[in-house]
Amino acid sequence: MYYDIEKAGRRIHELRTKMGISQERLACEIHIHKKTISKAERGVSSLSIDHLVDIADYFDVTLDYLVLGRKQEIGGEINAIFENLECSGEKRDQILQLIRGMVSLVEGA
Repeated sequence: MYYDIEKAGRRIHELRTKMGISQERLACEIHIHKKTISKAERGVSSLSIDHLVDIADYFDVTLDYLVLGRKQEIGGEINAIFENLECSGEKRDQILQLIRGMVSLVEGA
């Protein structure tokens, strides 16, 4: 598996359109020029690793997914944990609350 800029560009386009935001808004959010987003989505040019990380963070996906197409979404991992623990209802809500708290701590650090 390797970094295919056309496929990565399509993934960026899909994520952006799924959220209903414009290229201009995405560019503004991650502090790059709109044309840079346009070229990346069309597979005309690649993005720097810094911009790829910013885009992955913005869309809450892994860099592996954005660059290589590997689906490793955190939501799926959390669901797998719940299945292994065989918990639901109140226990599940408590665990989710703990996870959200940990995420807030990490983001605030």
